[in-house]
Amino acid sequence: MKLITGHWNELQGMAAPVRTEVFVREQGVPQELEWDHEDLSALHAVIVDSSGRAVATGRLLNHAPGIARVGRMAVLDVHRKQGLG
Repeated sequence: MKLITGHWNELQGMAAPVRTEVFVREQGVPQELEWDHEDLSALHAVIVDSSGRAVATGRLLNHAPGIARVGRMAVLDVHRKQGLG
């Protein structure tokens, strides 16, 4: 497994499918609520497997000066309970 961090414009193609699978399909979150303006300013993290497939993602938001908050953390079902979150 490899951790990649970056901005939304760099990682959207890898992070969005994981979030769609976990939040929209599994949890039933309406798609229009899943995507928000916070994606543009957050630091994103994606974990990829040995074949380069994204299996987990999350974002780090600046909540206040010196305070960050983890959000939208998602791990594909088959990769859960492996400490990826």
